[in-house]
Amino acid sequence: MLDAVRVQLPEVPVADIGDSEEEIVAVAETLAEIYGSPKVRLVLPALVSDAAADPELGLRLREELIEQSKKQSVVVLDRAVDRGDLPQDADVSTVLDMWAGLMLFRSLFHGVSLDRQSVRNLVTATLASPPRTASEDA
Repeated sequence: MLDAVRVQLPEVPVADIGDSEEEIVAVAETLAEIYGSPKVRLVLPALVSDAAADPELGLRLREELIEQSKKQSVVVLDRAVDRGDLPQDADVSTVLDMWAGLMLFRSLFHGVSLDRQSVRNLVTATLASPPRTASEDA
């Protein structure tokens, strides 16, 4: 089931178009499409349930579905950090986890994916006030 779903999902765009905000919007729109997909909505709860009893399946689910798209997304967000469009201490991993949580919640419990305006609002909020890594002084 995991393989059947994974091969049908879009790749997260990583192209450098010279505009961090538009690159991040493209990533967020793709993630919203993935997490809001009717196939994912239908299959993910069963996969998560099965993964609880099958550690190998859980590892494959994380590596092949979650971490693959996250790894691609990090490329774009790290580029925004390098350009100065996100602060150096932006916690990119937490940004993506927060987005995934919102997107999955809407998909699984409301049966909808984020619309384009909601995705843009999410990106705007992320650029304005991203979560930060903990400083050693804190």
